[in-house]
Amino acid sequence: MTPIDQLRATKEKLPPELREQILALGAEAVSPLIEILEDEPLGMSESPAEGWPPIHAVELLADLEAAEAVEPMLDVLVETNFDHVINSHLVDRLPEFGAAVLEPALLRLKDAHEVDVAHALVAVLANLGIKDERIFDAICDVFD
Repeated sequence: MTPIDQLRATKEKLPPELREQILALGAEAVSPLIEILEDEPLGMSESPAEGWPPIHAVELLADLEAAEAVEPMLDVLVETNFDHVINSHLVDRLPEFGAAVLEPALLRLKDAHEVDVAHALVAVLANLGIKDERIFDAICDVFD
């Protein structure tokens, strides 16, 4: 069983050795981790792994600094809300990608129709560590 296959069955506790095996795969792990991230049934609390594999994928993709994961991570962010555990992990880890998040997050904010989605996106934008007037304007607009 490959480390990625093991991850698909991993519940809340990600064993450190499995984490290291996946990180050792480097770029080879990114595409399968994105697939896990986007796998809605795998993220359900009723699934055999109780919804944890996509959450672990968020953490691993951020640890790998996989810029190609930004768009899929933002997609999951806007499809979830604060009641979903993965949402807070995304809000915490997306800012680590810095400038790669700015434009796609602003685009999604423009299309956000739900307050929770807008709040999550501005939380990410506010923590990017980037000085951009559009971020300030977005925060003001959301909380106005």
